[in-house]
Amino acid sequence: MKEKLFFAEDICIRLLKSELWDAPLEIPDDFSDWGMVARIAKKQSVLGIAGNRMLALPSISENLSPDLKSKVKSFIMGNMLMHQKLNHDLLMTKESLEKRNVSPILLKGQGVASCYPNPYLRQCGDIDYYIGESKYEDAYEVFQEIATKIDARGKIYDGKHFHVFIGKTEFDVHRFCGMYSLKSYNRKFQEEAVRGLTSGLTELQINGVSVLTPSIEFNAYYIFNHLLNHFMVSGIGLRHLCDLMMFLHVNHGRLDLDELKRILVRMDVMYPWKLFGGVLVEVLGLPAAEFPFYESLGRKNINRVVRHVLDEGNFGIGTDYYVRNQKKGLGRYLYSVKFHVRRFLRLMFLLPGASMRRMANYLVFSIGYMRRR
Repeated sequence: MKEKLFFAEDICIRLLKSELWDAPLEIPDDFSDWGMVARIAKKQSVLGIAGNRMLALPSISENLSPDLKSKVKSFIMGNMLMHQKLNHDLLMTKESLEKRNVSPILLKGQGVASCYPNPYLRQCGDIDYYIGESKYEDAYEVFQEIATKIDARGKIYDGKHFHVFIGKTEFDVHRFCGMYSLKSYNRKFQEEAVRGLTSGLTELQINGVSVLTPSIEFNAYYIFNHLLNHFMVSGIGLRHLCDLMMFLHVNHGRLDLDELKRILVRMDVMYPWKLFGGVLVEVLGLPAAEFPFYESLGRKNINRVVRHVLDEGNFGIGTDYYVRNQKKGLGRYLYSVKFHVRRFLRLMFLLPGASMRRMANYLVFSIGYMRRR
């Protein structure tokens, strides 16, 4: 069964590469477990991309059961409709914010989707806006008027953002695009964020409307850093990797490599950057010339990264952490500590610097949490 699973995972990755790069696809004549491939793709949040290839190729489509074919079609159609709804709500809220002199900057999500050959196949998530501190409460007042659900005003400074729902569309509205409990590291991150979110901004066209996104160099770092943070904390799916890959592909030749290198070195993530670059190039098909500072670090560690991704799934959906951690209060906190310590030990030899920083950050956060109890 294990060998069968590994084979299906390989087929899923082949489908991704074929769809994203419009490349030939080789499937063994005796392979037939397309249901397992679809389940893997869904766990990795890439069913729209892999499923579209399954349906497009007669050699595969003809071998799908009617039920599976119907489910994949329904998923893709639903995802396309969701993209339309997200884009509509994005532009509607942008207009409402700008009427109050609030200029939102689109992070990740719908902005990254535009880098895909077919943006509507990328699996949807929420909408992230960076507002900054000075206009943060103004943005809250705007959303309060149009939201169907919104965080209480007294909670909006508890973290880096507040949450809003407009119907089923979820927004994360950021005063900071990220936060770290380690003060010295957080200071450097905030300095880079301010720089990348206030100067050199890029414009993206969504339904003919110009939307602001971060500077290209900061965005490359930010998309990667988001991927790395989730990899260290709970797990990522292939969608995270594809997001970074397609962003770098579309922006090849436009990046200021000196500026990007400065950010990566200052934030001490050059080694993880190169390691994940190996996954993009050697596993997912990105041309080596399109990955800045590409360096082959050995297939062993690349395979270990891929194994983590395939086992854990998007945001750790394949782990038991979110299933088993249903405890409340102190019990939930203690289980969380156990989970993160075990995860730290597993990742220590793969990403030593990032692991040490992650654990130190978690311990500082935990001490602060216990003091507030």
